[in-house]
Amino acid sequence: MIWKMNSAVNGAELRVYSSGQGPPLLLLHGGPGIGDSTAPLAGLLDSRFRVFRFDQRGCGESSLTPPYDLATLMADIEGLRVQQGLGGWIVAGHSWGADVALAYTLTHTERVKALLHLSGTGVQSDRSWKEAYQRGLAEGREVQRDFGPMNAEAKREYLRSWRDWIKLPDLLRRLADCPVPALFVVGGEDIRPGWPNAQLAALMPSGRFEVIQGAGHLLWDTHGPELQATLLDFLDALK
Repeated sequence: MIWKMNSAVNGAELRVYSSGQGPPLLLLHGGPGIGDSTAPLAGLLDSRFRVFRFDQRGCGESSLTPPYDLATLMADIEGLRVQQGLGGWIVAGHSWGADVALAYTLTHTERVKALLHLSGTGVQSDRSWKEAYQRGLAEGREVQRDFGPMNAEAKREYLRSWRDWIKLPDLLRRLADCPVPALFVVGGEDIRPGWPNAQLAALMPSGRFEVIQGAGHLLWDTHGPELQATLLDFLDALK
């Protein structure tokens, strides 16, 4: 069963979803600028965890409440954690959500039990990476989905904030010092090159990198059981 609620957090009204029972796990959606699209992924985890999801501010059914930046999003996540009375949680994200999950992990390390980073872009703005991504789009190798309305302003401002964040002078030092167990997973057929994720896994002391061969960007679409096994095996090994 999925519970839906509107929560007043950090000056915004957030649409929050919760399912399952067990240790808490936060799941952050991609985009940016669209609402939550990770219900199928939550379904792979909520037999073992209580999974929380929410539409990021300006997206989906959450309020159109600027500013749309990484610092505000970090405060939204912390506000939701406090509101739910949680001392900490596993933090997971897909695509843009994986990038947000990484930023939250470095910002609130003491609150994160483990990081699940799925199909993220890494902390880079590399020309060859962008060229490979654009080539994949032009060749029609990306599965196109309608994830609902796009808030162009939110997308633009969130991405601008992210590009500023990856230029922080101490970022790589903080990654290398971060003790949180972290799993980085990419699909072998994703048009987004996976090397930035492999770099992050090698940089973090407890990082691990996995490729699900044959999977695209939406890993659960075609390889749900394999993805589920990969995630649960990693989390089980932490106990």
